[in-house]
Amino acid sequence: LRKYVFIYPDTTTVVAGSKSAGKTGFLYRTIVLNMDKINTVLLTNLEGGISMLRDRFDAMNLDIPDPPRFKTKPAFENFHDFIKLRDTLYVIDYIDAPDGTDFFLIGAQIKRVDQKLQGLNSVAVIGLQKPAQRDLPFGGEQTLKAATLILAMDSNKLKILDAKVPADPKVHPKNMQWTFQYSENGTGFANIQPYYGE
Repeated sequence: LRKYVFIYPDTTTVVAGSKSAGKTGFLYRTIVLNMDKINTVLLTNLEGGISMLRDRFDAMNLDIPDPPRFKTKPAFENFHDFIKLRDTLYVIDYIDAPDGTDFFLIGAQIKRVDQKLQGLNSVAVIGLQKPAQRDLPFGGEQTLKAATLILAMDSNKLKILDAKVPADPKVHPKNMQWTFQYSENGTGFANIQPYYGE
């Protein structure tokens, strides 16, 4: 992804994944890759609390120091209220419809997060759920308006739905895809290969 897309400060990335496609693994690896470079905050709605979160990191064979070099805050709604710090990576796992049915409200939550980022030199990476074998997350196109990078993950495949800023202006990565092997038992993302269709 770093070869094909550029992420500016004050921007939002959306990672939409179907169930068990590796979305949370992608988000957690984003934390691990950045926690020694930038202040990092995980906003999570994981019902099992911090102990379950530690187990998830351990199951993915991610090397997390004790104490961890990122902050964790439980958050279930009003995610924008947590966006306050400069020079910070915010990872949100994940934004859902407030009552499980009003999916159109997800887009409004993302927009509020993006608005709070402005001028902070910070970035948000937001996980969303999506139906299997469909690109758009629950909440539809409204969820994509504020994001500058939008990724869709299905079982063993990642697709760039849109990228506002290509790393190389001559190579636009929209609709580029890769296959991968993924397992939450510690093997992680492996055998990443370009995918050109059936």
